Amino acid sequence: MGHSRPRPKHLPKKLLQIRLSLGVSQGEMVKQLGVQDLIHYTNISKYELDKNEPPLAILLAYARLAGIPVEQIIDDELDLTFGFSARPAIVSSLITFQILVDAMLTVSTLNSSESRCLFNNFRSGALAIEA
Repeated sequence: MGHSRPRPKHLPKKLLQIRLSLGVSQGEMVKQLGVQDLIHYTNISKYELDKNEPPLAILLAYARLAGIPVEQIIDDELDLTFGFSARPAIVSSLITFQILVDAMLTVSTLNSSESRCLFNNFRSGALAIEA
């Protein structure tokens, strides 16, 4: 009889942090990870929203791309320390735009009441977008 292992609590946030630090869209992330044959770009959103947990091969690709040991991604006790330089300041506005586009694509998959709730939370400031 198998037991499921606990999922890393900070994994989704760390995966999002890596992508945003690179300044790429979810589609571009799949290309940079070199995993186009393994996953569809929509899986990136599922990983970042904690709907799915990425396979080990994907986590290894994230670690290699970020230039960090995979332990930093999966160990909740460790913070990320990137092996690449920080993104240029001009990329911040592009990242904000991409986050909004990604959010709109996610919202388009929700039913109307879920969409209204998400929009109202965002408008009231209950949801914050960090770039």
